[in-house]
Amino acid sequence: MSAAGVHKQSIRLTKRQKTCLRMIAQGMTTLAIAHRLGISVRMVRWHLQRARDCLGAISLAQAIHHASKLGWLDERQDEKQDEK
Repeated sequence: MSAAGVHKQSIRLTKRQKTCLRMIAQGMTTLAIAHRLGISVRMVRWHLQRARDCLGAISLAQAIHHASKLGWLDERQDEKQDEK
């Protein structure tokens, strides 16, 4: 099932998965993301793969599209979640 047909509450991405998706959407490479976050490129790829799986996406582009529709590519969204 794709994210388009699933409610936001039923999909759980970690903050790191959302961060990696956001950075990829901004045009950063996995290497640049790894350096910025202080993790390995392999971990970045793992977070992105898990995000794709959770969103039911078959590609990274589709995962970014779904995350965008759910409002998860906005950094302010994470700040709102942290306040709760």
